[in-house]
Amino acid sequence: MLSVLFLNVFLSFSVQAQQPMEILVLGASHGNNASDSLHYKEVLRKLAQYHPDLILTEFLTPADYLAMPATNSNKKSQEKSFEYLRRHNPVPIKNTAKQIEKYKAALAKSDNFHRVRMDLALAYFQNHDLGNGLYHLYILENDKKKHFGANELEYYTAHFGTRDSLQKAGLFRTTSEYCTLVFPLAHQLGQQEIYPIDAQQYDEDWKHSWRLVAYIMHYTNKIAKMDSTTEEAKIVNAIAAAKETIEKEQVAQNLPIYNYLNSDLNARESDILNFYGGPELFGISKAYPESEVKNMMKYWGLRNVAMAANTLAQMKRQNAKRGLVVVGSAHQKWMEDELAKDKNVKIIKYNALQ
Repeated sequence: MLSVLFLNVFLSFSVQAQQPMEILVLGASHGNNASDSLHYKEVLRKLAQYHPDLILTEFLTPADYLAMPATNSNKKSQEKSFEYLRRHNPVPIKNTAKQIEKYKAALAKSDNFHRVRMDLALAYFQNHDLGNGLYHLYILENDKKKHFGANELEYYTAHFGTRDSLQKAGLFRTTSEYCTLVFPLAHQLGQQEIYPIDAQQYDEDWKHSWRLVAYIMHYTNKIAKMDSTTEEAKIVNAIAAAKETIEKEQVAQNLPIYNYLNSDLNARESDILNFYGGPELFGISKAYPESEVKNMMKYWGLRNVAMAANTLAQMKRQNAKRGLVVVGSAHQKWMEDELAKDKNVKIIKYNALQ
């Protein structure tokens, strides 16, 4: 009898372990115009209905951020934001990890502890967790600020400054995919955290390979303008023709912005634009820098492989069953294809959502 019971429990755990994780990779725009606000509301409605239990974004973990060399352009940009906050908050918070958990526990009891949320945002920023610092700053600035008492407003202004100063410091961008979609969705779903998955360890190699191709293509375009009969002109014309084909298909399909960004057509356009023609021009001419373009694609691919691995690691760590990954649209198909290689992952298509 006990052996039968043990077998049933074992089989139950085995079935649970084999249940696939659902992952939706949303390709996003880094700039979202206010004129399309009705469309973003529809995107939010669909994502809320999908109801992810984890939202994963194109931020770095604190450890990965600290490991980046000071020469990294992303780190330089973020350091300006952190320096702005350090000027407003010269006294560091002690034991930030412990304080973060304390503040989160308090907010779980009431979403309207404004001072607590301010301290939580500061603790995240001090801990180099940019994504979560920005998330709680967004909630404060966009939702809670209008309800502040006089003392709360004074405290907020002293520690964060004005909206204009936050925008200049790169800490509040109303048109970003985060302020437009990610943060409103996470707050609507009552989620206290978003989870970072970016990978920058290949950044220097990527930039080196990109600069080389950009240099070659600069002179390819110059030669093509001087002589339309050259191999260089053949390359330039082929890229232009590929772009024109995409544009015609865009017009014919007439997809809403985020439906287009998550379509195979956008994936094709991204590769043509990002890789100076990319695979569509392979074999077209000996003058085309095919090996150099392939090198670009190698490092881009490695970044997406690492981001997919980070996604799975975060989901397993949080025991999540339904994830939403929000990345720049050029990553969308690359990451989706990589995640689909895992037999325990079920890919959910944004364009299939109702």
